[in-house]
Amino acid sequence: PGGDQVVAWQWVFNSSDTQTVQNPTYQTTIFEDIHVSLRTWSNHGCTTYDENTASIFPLPTANFVADPACAEDSTQFTNTSKVFSGIISETYWRFGDGGTSDAEHPDYAYLLPGVYTVNLEAHSNKGCVDVVSKEVTIPATPVASFDIVPEVGCSPLRVGFVNNSAISDGNLTYEWYLNDSLFSVFSDPDLVIQNDTIIPTFHTVKLVASSDLGCKHSAVVENGITVLPAPVANFDIAEPSYNMYNPDVAFKNLSRYGVRWLWHFWH
Repeated sequence: PGGDQVVAWQWVFNSSDTQTVQNPTYQTTIFEDIHVSLRTWSNHGCTTYDENTASIFPLPTANFVADPACAEDSTQFTNTSKVFSGIISETYWRFGDGGTSDAEHPDYAYLLPGVYTVNLEAHSNKGCVDVVSKEVTIPATPVASFDIVPEVGCSPLRVGFVNNSAISDGNLTYEWYLNDSLFSVFSDPDLVIQNDTIIPTFHTVKLVASSDLGCKHSAVVENGITVLPAPVANFDIAEPSYNMYNPDVAFKNLSRYGVRWLWHFWH
């Protein structure tokens, strides 16, 4: 009691907005420099005066573009955030599956297909913050798989391919390659493979399974088919004619690639 106390205040903002509360609030929808003056009165009628300038900085506008990739592949995020004055100094990403990043333009691989809510928090160099959220749809990646029946046989070898490929959502199309050459687009094709050499030939098979949303997966079996050379039977008769006095007929074996022979004679 008896001491000096401030009992009145007069705030003036930009020479137009006057407030008489102890702790005023000034609201603005634009960024600007605000001239602020304060006059106070004590309970004894004494007065003081002060003035200063407050700077209101612009809010950044957080935004981004996503290029969704298939599950297990890298989805590219491009930060397009802007601020009218200053720079975007920090960015924080939350990808909706627990993953985060502070890179400006991150690449991120989702392990599972689905719809994810991505949040981007953009900070200006003046400490102002804006947040944007967008949904990103990650399509399923197929799993290519197949069996070869049979894997080994003699030329000409007819091989069947059993397609075991699967996808969690959508439909699949197929491309089959033998030694890097496309030979079928059917689901379960078969193929006849010749071997005109004297040694076994080995063949690599690749299946590419593609979803209707463009996701692909490949399965490759290196040297998955072995085609054995087939013998070629042939013979000649040594003499063009024989008689009862010389009844022994001589045969000349002209077969190729054989290791055993079995002759049959009919008369």
